Amino acid sequence: MRDRKQIEALVYLLGDEDKSIFRRARRELLSIGRDVLPVLEEEIEKHSIRIKVRGRQLINYLRTRKKPRTRPPYVC
Repeated sequence: MRDRKQIEALVYLLGDEDKSIFRRARRELLSIGRDVLPVLEEEIEKHSIRIKVRGRQLINYLRTRKKPRTRPPYVC
């Protein structure tokens, strides 16, 4: 998992009005995966309604998406 400060900064950027910044922050948080959930849940409560709404949407997505399947090793 990334540094907590980095995750906090990404959560803050979820509220940015610039869509490209919002998308990048969302993409970065999604790349961390479910490990981000505890920090995300805690951090969104400290911020504006926009961050709360977008953060809740991200949390719901992470909770409901299926875990990636691991492929068996390739056998000839």
